[in-house]
Amino acid sequence: MIFQPESNILFTGTSIGTIESWDSYSGHVIGSPIKTWVPISVLAVLAGKHVLYASSFKEIMVWDIISGQQVFQPIYYHKGAITGFAITTDKQHLISSSRDASVVIWNITETFPSLKHVITCPDGVEAICLSPNNHYLSIPISSTSLSTTGQFLHIAAGQMLCIWQTKNWNKLQTIGHNSEVVSFALSKDESTVICGLHDKTLSIWVQEDSCYTKAATRSYNAPITALAHFPSVPLIAIGLWNFSIEVCNIETEQRVWGPFVCHTSPITSISIFSNCSRVVTGGSDGTIRIWETNPEAMLSDTKINTKHNQFPPKVQFLQYPSTFNLGFSTTADGWLTNQNQLILWIPPWYRQSVISPQVQCIPSSAENQTLKLDWSNFVYGTHWFQIVDCVL
Repeated sequence: MIFQPESNILFTGTSIGTIESWDSYSGHVIGSPIKTWVPISVLAVLAGKHVLYASSFKEIMVWDIISGQQVFQPIYYHKGAITGFAITTDKQHLISSSRDASVVIWNITETFPSLKHVITCPDGVEAICLSPNNHYLSIPISSTSLSTTGQFLHIAAGQMLCIWQTKNWNKLQTIGHNSEVVSFALSKDESTVICGLHDKTLSIWVQEDSCYTKAATRSYNAPITALAHFPSVPLIAIGLWNFSIEVCNIETEQRVWGPFVCHTSPITSISIFSNCSRVVTGGSDGTIRIWETNPEAMLSDTKINTKHNQFPPKVQFLQYPSTFNLGFSTTADGWLTNQNQLILWIPPWYRQSVISPQVQCIPSSAENQTLKLDWSNFVYGTHWFQIVDCVL
């Protein structure tokens, strides 16, 4: 999944070889899908015109988004599965990572991407990250990411996170862990690196004198499979193997939003709107979920919410009837209450959909799809008999 905040368009690739673009507000498909006939493992979008993808066949393909036609012949170099893409902000270079322990920097031209530089890592690369100013490249050799200015590339490799300077491709620092780095994120000012580990811990590293030192560690009850840093506030969105998403305040190390469980399988990717108003998650259940967030409220909230998979005691995301002056609360068995009065019981299979801040589910027919309560004919208490008038 790739999200373009400037256009609010989502690009998705599937195991059956289709690439589709979606309007993140309406949830509708834009145009016709691109049919490649090979499973899509990694996606990148270049200048809103071309989509680059990699499959299990180890090649890089480039297609025109408008025409849906292949632009170049397949590009081969990696000998293992390609695990990540990053593109510099000047759109001049593509960076690809692979489980064959290589990271390749490509020159992007109008005619054909050409090889520029190769970084050999000690282990298979699972992720890469380019820092916001493009000065550094971090390599946790399980993913890839490039900074917004493209000066740094971060690469996750096994239990290590390696940081490379993109100007001369010198390695600046290696951050070691006791468990495999599954996911990681970088703050916009590059001052903080957050790593999600297979041993269910989150490690936070803060930059001091051009080097990162560990600032905090937090434990979870499941491996951390996806991370994203909010662009302008000290908040981190966290996706877990147990299908849940939550937001943590990095400075206080407290959960300030969630957890919410609408996905029916582990969350694999997270993106955040540039104005921080929404979070987008992709899961291995084949769905994309869009969640409404309020960073200002989250930063002022110092209380940790309920445990994973519990029914949240306070419901802040419902539109209430005008007869209620106060917000709802909930009981553990699914009752909505108002001033200690039982108002409405929600069946277990609807609870997450109704009370969560999920505002869009793609596709809309998926399990735990977005649901809204219609209160227009709602009556309760001593006025319950008015339901007869509503029906008649």
